[in-house]
Amino acid sequence: YKSVIFVNGCFWHGHKGCKSANRPKSNTEFWSNKILTNQRRDQLHTLQLEAEGWHVITVWECEMAHTKDFETLVGKLSAELKAQLLSPNKIKKYQYPRYEDAVLIAAERETEYEA
Repeated sequence: YKSVIFVNGCFWHGHKGCKSANRPKSNTEFWSNKILTNQRRDQLHTLQLEAEGWHVITVWECEMAHTKDFETLVGKLSAELKAQLLSPNKIKKYQYPRYEDAVLIAAERETEYEA
């Protein structure tokens, strides 16, 4: 599936709009900088992975804690992975291994047919 799933803590990664992401009232400058640094690192890692062809999925701590039915969370992840797998914009790149200056060629995903 060439996908990465990050499970982020709401506080540590600054989940916007989440009650669990409230910052402490003391040492606010430290915590603001710490969380902002985490968010920037998350963005950088996401961009790097996507540039390498990975699909990045983020699951938040609150999604796991508030999901009464674990199957709901698994269903969400399954749907995202399936959408990634079946995406019409997905392009596979091939390279001729015997040529150093080979040109990348795009090919469509193989389609499986039911008999």
